[in-house]
Amino acid sequence: MKEKQQDLLISVIIPVFNGERYIQECLDSIICQTYKNFEVMVVDDGSSDHTPDLVRACAGRDARIRLFAQENQGPAVARNMGMSHASGDYIAFLDADDFWADERCLETICNTLAEIPCDVLGTIFILDYEGKRERTELHLEYFAESNEGQWISFSEEQKIFNFTSYLYRRDFLESHQIRFPALCYFEDPPFLFNALSAAGKYYIIPLEWYCYRREHKENYRINKRQQSDYIAGMLQIARKAGALSYDKIIEFQKDLLKGYAFDLTEQLLDGNLEILFSMVDLLKLLGKNPEENQDVQFVKEAVAEYAKVYMASMERMQKEVQSRLAEADRIVIYGAGKYGKCVLNSIGFGCGRRADIYFAMTKEPAEEEIYGRPVRKIDELLQNQNEKILVIVAIREVQPEMMEVLKRYHIENYMVIDARNLKMFERSFSLGKW
Repeated sequence: MKEKQQDLLISVIIPVFNGERYIQECLDSIICQTYKNFEVMVVDDGSSDHTPDLVRACAGRDARIRLFAQENQGPAVARNMGMSHASGDYIAFLDADDFWADERCLETICNTLAEIPCDVLGTIFILDYEGKRERTELHLEYFAESNEGQWISFSEEQKIFNFTSYLYRRDFLESHQIRFPALCYFEDPPFLFNALSAAGKYYIIPLEWYCYRREHKENYRINKRQQSDYIAGMLQIARKAGALSYDKIIEFQKDLLKGYAFDLTEQLLDGNLEILFSMVDLLKLLGKNPEENQDVQFVKEAVAEYAKVYMASMERMQKEVQSRLAEADRIVIYGAGKYGKCVLNSIGFGCGRRADIYFAMTKEPAEEEIYGRPVRKIDELLQNQNEKILVIVAIREVQPEMMEVLKRYHIENYMVIDARNLKMFERSFSLGKW
């Protein structure tokens, strides 16, 4: 049965972080809609400016607007929170620095949905630069000769960007458990991919709806964390695209990688190991075609070259460890959790020493032994000044804390073996050959 247009409740979800400059215009573009049956969930992602005050003022004037708050975790987590509070028939996403094109957009959308119910409805995506608007290419080819709405097959189109230009049936998202991955960057293409592939087909109309503000986003370079998330998001898509034989998406990802080739290679040279191993997995998925474009090949060669350098440095570290182990009377592994166990697995079982390897903690240990090795408080283990004591720090983040303890007991013989690097070292051999 077709629903009446006015019966459709639209949930609009807006994540915001320090958005005081644009949030009012964003909200106004919703409030002014001729279609009035909507609710707005604004999720403040730990803003330190006046954003929450501005939203509260709007909510005080319009009960359809609600404000939620979370510690800063990124837009993906914020959108997921908004979805958990949504009660509408359909969900729309709007970023706090963007806006809707005009006051009749939602009315046009709901008129269409009343006639043609669908899990996903797509529109035209607009770029706005200081008030000048430009259509993107998304869906334009379908309206070259006609302005009639059309059903589109995802397996044929395979476009996974501009997720905010779509409207999603809430029950459909919930039944397929579609949420945003917990990434701070590139979180939306995996979401859109999952939604459109689950829908199979979607209805599109030639409506200029979502306006993406460009002026403050130009020449924007992503940081190290965002680059890691970028590759993680790419990996999610590549695995599924490969399994479903979505070749257009695979080829498009190669173009994306081309655009970030310089930044990513720079991260490899700076020693970003998370990027390194994620890149290896990604390039294996994307590199099935022998006619790879030059930039993808460039990144691939950089990964392989860096892997060889990293492998050589880890081999040198292993030799140093064995040399210093042989000279020590007592070996103290600072860290009795999973990282300490990893260090013991690397050095302990094969070095011929047993009674003098200990796990150490600052606090009173909960366990007496781990893998048959005693667990003691660090102060107890460092008191014997007649022994040659080697302290191995199992994870780099606790080094400053450890230094304070060692200084108190005048211990200078220590080294840091980040257990995460040990795990990566096991993979380096295959990387060097890849």
